[in-house]
Amino acid sequence: MKNYLIVYSNPDDKSFSFDIKNRIKEFLKDKGHRVQVRDLYKIGFNPLLTDCEIRDFERGVYSTDILEEQAFIKWADVIIFVFPIWWGIPAMLKGYIDKVFSYGFAYEATPQGMRGKLTDKKVYRFSSMRTLNETYDKNGYKSALINMIDKGIFEYAGMEVIESKLFGGLPREDRKIGEEYLYQVEDSLKKSFN
Repeated sequence: MKNYLIVYSNPDDKSFSFDIKNRIKEFLKDKGHRVQVRDLYKIGFNPLLTDCEIRDFERGVYSTDILEEQAFIKWADVIIFVFPIWWGIPAMLKGYIDKVFSYGFAYEATPQGMRGKLTDKKVYRFSSMRTLNETYDKNGYKSALINMIDKGIFEYAGMEVIESKLFGGLPREDRKIGEEYLYQVEDSLKKSFN
C-alpha cells in the first residue's frame, strides 16, 4: 500500500481534468492505496507569491498554509498532478509550485550547484487540452512542456517522473474519446504499483 497525493488545478467540475482526478482517486482506492486530493480551487489556495514570502523562504520560514501543503508532499510516495493546458501551466498551479516547492524544501544550494531534495518522490502528470496532440508535436510544444515541467520542475526538485500524458483534441461533448483516455490513465498508474 502506498500514499498517493493528487494535486488538482481546474475550477471547472465539468472538465475532463475533473474526470481524470475522480478516476484516479477511485482506481487507487479500489486497489487499496491511501489517497489524498488537494483541489487547489476548493481549498482556496492563494497562488500569489509576495516579496516577503521570498525572503522568508530563503530563511527557512514558511506560513502555516505552506507547511500544510509541504506536509502532504512529505506524506506522499507518489504525487499526481492533474491540470489542463491553457497557456501553459494554469496560474493557480504555477503559484502552488512557486510557493510549496520553495528553496530549502524542494531544492537547495550545495558547493556542486543546486540539488533537488525530494528524491524519494515519484511523479505523474496528466494534462488535458482541446488542441490536437499532433499540433503540439508538430510545433514542439509537447517537448517544451516536458522540458519546462517534468525536467525543469519535478526532476530539478529530485523527483522521478514516471509518466506524463497529454490528452489533446478532447471536446467537452465527446465522452467516447474521454473514456479511452481514462483507461490510459489507469494503465499508467499501474507502473507505480511495483
